[in-house]
Amino acid sequence: MIKRDRIAAVLAYLNAKVDNEKHRTGWVISTCPFARWTHEQGVDRNPSFGVSTSESSNIGERRHRAQVYHCFSCQKTGIFEDLPFNLRELYRADPKGERPAYGKALEIIVAEEEDDIDFDGIPDFDEPMIDPDEVIAWPEFYLESFRSVFAFERAVDYLQTRQITERVAQVLDLRFDTSRDRVCFPIRDFDSRLVGLHGRTISDHPMPYYAYGYENRRNRLPWLGEQWFNLDKTVLLVESVFDLASVRRVYNNAACGLSSGLSDAKIKRIDGAVQYVTLYDHGTGGDRARERLDAVLGKGIRHLIPTKAQGDPGNMTEEELFKTLAGALVFDN
Repeated sequence: MIKRDRIAAVLAYLNAKVDNEKHRTGWVISTCPFARWTHEQGVDRNPSFGVSTSESSNIGERRHRAQVYHCFSCQKTGIFEDLPFNLRELYRADPKGERPAYGKALEIIVAEEEDDIDFDGIPDFDEPMIDPDEVIAWPEFYLESFRSVFAFERAVDYLQTRQITERVAQVLDLRFDTSRDRVCFPIRDFDSRLVGLHGRTISDHPMPYYAYGYENRRNRLPWLGEQWFNLDKTVLLVESVFDLASVRRVYNNAACGLSSGLSDAKIKRIDGAVQYVTLYDHGTGGDRARERLDAVLGKGIRHLIPTKAQGDPGNMTEEELFKTLAGALVFDN
């Protein structure tokens, strides 16, 4: 559960101001970040937006417990972890005012409770946001603090439930974080430098994925798969780490962007392949990714979409993957 100070930090990055004088039991109250589009004259003069400090269950189609947001004026409602994405869609369709710092907000939302976040470093509204795209290599000793996934029976059992083969787990150099109970995927760039680590919990958690940082820094641009990327062959693009692990059972030249939210700079990093095929999730997140890839790389991309029942490639069997990808690429496994 995200605590009050972190909620306030997220709202600050989304250009909303917390009202510490206004109290409503079970809520953090702020000006409405949607006000520019949904409030009279584009201003929330009487702070009316709230983020719950407890979790609710069975919200919409979500099965896990989650914190929610609600504007008591314009009636905008949703899951708090989706707030940066929802605002980004509005801003892209109709830019108004200062661009919210979505990436900074998401860093706080996905961070674990014990992470050291510099809340004093959150800028004032008139201070320019700095979001560097430079990719900085991490020292190899960082990765050595995580043992191989094969050293832990419960982690291996989890991989089997996800139909991940031993060969794929070895190729991806999967590790295990015992303190957070997460299977971890090392991220390496085109020069095989360690540039990130992404984990997925093997137990119930409202936010299963976690991006690790080194010295309070996360590289935003690299794709998982850069170290084996071959631009002279058809490149298969997917969303998440387990989507990649799943498709690697049948096709090697694949990469994942680690989320459906793709910046222009991130997409341009993989520009130049002879052909692209995507297998992003069924739903709005996948739709957003497909639209962004078309906008940056051009309209020649072939988009394959799992059925609603399949959901995403991470849930598909090898047989389903072969059937879905047949005709779009030449299998090499």
